[in-house]
Amino acid sequence: WLIPSFAVAPTAPNSTDCHIEYDGNYWLAQPWRSLSGDIDHTRLCLYRQATLSAILSNPGITRKDLSTHLPIFTEAQIDRMLSSLELDGCITRHTLYQPQSSSLFSAFSQQVLCEYYLPSTMAIGG
Repeated sequence: WLIPSFAVAPTAPNSTDCHIEYDGNYWLAQPWRSLSGDIDHTRLCLYRQATLSAILSNPGITRKDLSTHLPIFTEAQIDRMLSSLELDGCITRHTLYQPQSSSLFSAFSQQVLCEYYLPSTMAIGG
């Protein structure tokens, strides 16, 4: 009875984002937002720097590999940070079709879309 009740629900049917309902108010669950809904810019800057540092130290990293380097974030949160860094010109996104692994007796191998990220010259200090 001392701990207030809250509910966590997805924002859309197939979304990885969640919102928290507390006393009739809804918050999007993001680590850089306070419960009042304000953005903690210091924390957001640190998270963006961690994402950019992972890309700088591993050029050509994929989103899946980023989620293993930054396990405290969900895929939706990583997507938000990547799109933010891309809009600021710190990184560039590239797409590549890779053949899916096949066996010796398979008829054909399908191609899989792979996105990878590279640091831009602005992020490196140019």
